Amino acid sequence: MKFKWLFLFFILGFPVSIYLFLQGFGENKFNVPVYYEMGINEPIGDCSKVTGQFIVPNYKKFDTTFDDTIEGVVVYDLGTPNCDSCQFKINNLLSLSDKFRKWEGFKIFSILNADQTGLYPDSGANWKVVTNTQNDILKFTRCGLNLEIPSIKDNRITRNGVVVLVDQQQRIRGYYNVFDRKESDRLGVELEILRIEK
Repeated sequence: MKFKWLFLFFILGFPVSIYLFLQGFGENKFNVPVYYEMGINEPIGDCSKVTGQFIVPNYKKFDTTFDDTIEGVVVYDLGTPNCDSCQFKINNLLSLSDKFRKWEGFKIFSILNADQTGLYPDSGANWKVVTNTQNDILKFTRCGLNLEIPSIKDNRITRNGVVVLVDQQQRIRGYYNVFDRKESDRLGVELEILRIEK
């Protein structure tokens, strides 16, 4: 009979004691990587090389008609308002916008290579949607975000699911293909980490 109680204590008590030990001495910490800390040696196209930490330039530098200020943690979305998978991408971004709606330091910034917003929602508190029919959107994509979009026809973006996460110091923290739900979820997790870090 004593053997049963000893065995039962060992079966139940050992995992509990391991758990309590790890809780007391372990530390759960996740980091979101910082991209291009040593600069960009092989820039895309005719963009300039960068030494030292690469900082995303202000969008105004590429589009002089833009009169807003983009600050804080930003998810840059560059693309077209109408494509086969656009609604899926927009739904994933809407989910992120809703999840972080109370975070004042967060914004989604969509720049559409078109003259209308199409399927995109109107700009709101934490989501700015602008249109741009000029080639400077491609210049910003390549030189400002170090992103090459493969689906371009006649200097116009025809499809793009990749968004870029930029922190409050204007450093790139990640690239995510939000056509993929898992990538969208990863973006949500890493945004939460940045929010807690702040």
